[in-house]
Amino acid sequence: MAAPDALKVLYLAGMSHSGSTIIGHALGEVDGFFFAGEIDNLWQRGLIENRTCGCGEPFRECETWSAILRAAYPFLTLAEIERMRDIHLKYVRLRGARTLVDLRNGRLPASHPLLHYRNMLDRLYAAIRKTTGAGVIVDSSKSPWYAAVLGTSPRIDLHLVHIVRDPRGNIFSFVRRGRHSSRELLFRAARWNAWHLATERLHARGGAPYVRVRYEDFVSRPSETMIEILGLVGIDDPALEFLSEGSVRLHPKHLFSANRSRNVVGDVALKLDQEWRSQLPAGPRTMITAITLPIARRYGYGPS
Repeated sequence: MAAPDALKVLYLAGMSHSGSTIIGHALGEVDGFFFAGEIDNLWQRGLIENRTCGCGEPFRECETWSAILRAAYPFLTLAEIERMRDIHLKYVRLRGARTLVDLRNGRLPASHPLLHYRNMLDRLYAAIRKTTGAGVIVDSSKSPWYAAVLGTSPRIDLHLVHIVRDPRGNIFSFVRRGRHSSRELLFRAARWNAWHLATERLHARGGAPYVRVRYEDFVSRPSETMIEILGLVGIDDPALEFLSEGSVRLHPKHLFSANRSRNVVGDVALKLDQEWRSQLPAGPRTMITAITLPIARRYGYGPS
C-alpha cells in the first residue's frame, strides 16, 4: 500500500504503436504534470546509448535529466548503470513473472537484485518530483511487468491507464514496412493477447486505480478521454485549452525514449490511422481477428 506522501505516477500501459506517446504528450500539457516518456528505458537508451532528448540535447547533456540524475544518484557509475540494465532484462519481463509475484508477496530475500532495482527507482521518481515540481509523473513505459515493480513500492502511488487499440491496426503498424510471415503475425497476435491480459491481471491483483481507454476514442473525442483519465488522479474539472476536437497543441518535452512523434510540437492533428483496412490482406486479417477476438471484443472491437 502506498504511503500517505507517496508520489503519484500515472502509468500508461499497453502495446507499442497504440497511442501512448501522443496521449502522454497531451497529459504533459496539464498543469503540474511531467511527461517523462518510457522511464524503463533510462538505463539503456538514456544513459548508455545517450539518445537525443526532446529538448534537442543528447540525454546526458539535457539540463533537466542531468539535474534529476544528480538528485537521485550523486555517485552513479557505469557499473551501476549496467547492473540496473541487466536486472531489468533478467527480471522485468514475462519470463520473470514468478519473481515479480514473490516481490509483490514480500517473499524475496533482502539481498535480491530486484529489491535493489526497486529502491533505485524510488530514488529516481522522487528526484523527478523534486526537480520538476510535478505533482503527477506520467510514465509511458507500457510494460505490465515494469508497472508490477512500481506497484509494490510504498513510495509510489500508481494509477494505471490501460490503452488499447484495434489489434489489426496495432499489428499492421508493426509490419507495414516490410514482408511478414504467417509465423510473425501469429506471434504478434499472441503477444497482443498476452500483453493485455497481463495488464488486466496487474490491476486485478495489485488494486491500483485503473481506467481503460481506446486509442480510437482519444482521436475522435480527445477532451472526453482526457477528462476520464484525469479523473483517475482526482482532477474533475481540468483546463484543457490545448485540446480541440481534431488537434492538440504540444510544447517540447524531455523525452528520450518513445516513438518518432515524441519530438512533435505545435498544433498536431489527431487522425486515426485506418490504413490496415485497405492494406492488410484478407488472410492475415482473418488470422489476427481469430486469435485476438475473444479479448478484443471485450474492448469493443468486432470481427469486421
